[in-house]
Amino acid sequence: MTAIEESVRSSPSVSGNLLCHQFRQDPAIPFFLPNRHALRAAAAAAKKTPALHARVIALRKQNCSIYDIQRALEERGERLSAPAIWKILTAHGFAKLPRRADEERPVNVRFPDHRDR
Repeated sequence: MTAIEESVRSSPSVSGNLLCHQFRQDPAIPFFLPNRHALRAAAAAAKKTPALHARVIALRKQNCSIYDIQRALEERGERLSAPAIWKILTAHGFAKLPRRADEERPVNVRFPDHRDR
């Protein structure tokens, strides 16, 4: 291999040199693109109101599983995925429920009436 071929093969690309030059000239410019997935996830989390968190927690206190909570919320016209419910529960310190037999599962799930406080 000739010296010219070796220098072309081992040298950084022109676009790489240009990026380095631009970054050295102005280090404040964004070097990496923003993570769109994280931005979308943060926006979705902001849509979850404290009232929704309270409903999820109230249902878990009735010993409802994540899927029971999901069904109860859908009956009220609120859609929330099972992983989103799990994130809310773990954020509030709830652990997984132990595995239950079919007889032990709640038949119907209802929200507690807040008027009796």
